[in-house]
Amino acid sequence: MQGKAIILHNKTFDHSNPDEADVIRQVELVSKAFREMGREFEIMDMGTDPFADMKKVKDAGPEFVFNLVESVYDKGELTYIGAALLNSMQIRYTRKTVHESSSDPYSGLFPAWQYSFPGAITQVYP
Repeated sequence: MQGKAIILHNKTFDHSNPDEADVIRQVELVSKAFREMGREFEIMDMGTDPFADMKKVKDAGPEFVFNLVESVYDKGELTYIGAALLNSMQIRYTRKTVHESSSDPYSGLFPAWQYSFPGAITQVYP
């Protein structure tokens, strides 16, 4: 039996730039794919208190987190913090996001899906 997944994304604000706000479209796409797969999931966001947000994720006890965090504190420069906190709290998470490389919106989404495990972050690109 599959465990629950969490789709984690950056919190969007009224003043978020379009690049940061498009994460909602990505959440919708992943949610649709999970529903079609029969996968139980919950959607959570990371906003202005990443440690409290990550505690909620940890307390939910997911099998894994589908990581769509693109900014923290509404700053794109801090995109790595989501993955770093997941890693440090030993929560399994995906390293790849949605690839829309063909007419099939799910092309590349799950075949290329990879789990990250504690210690898997070897490079952080600012």
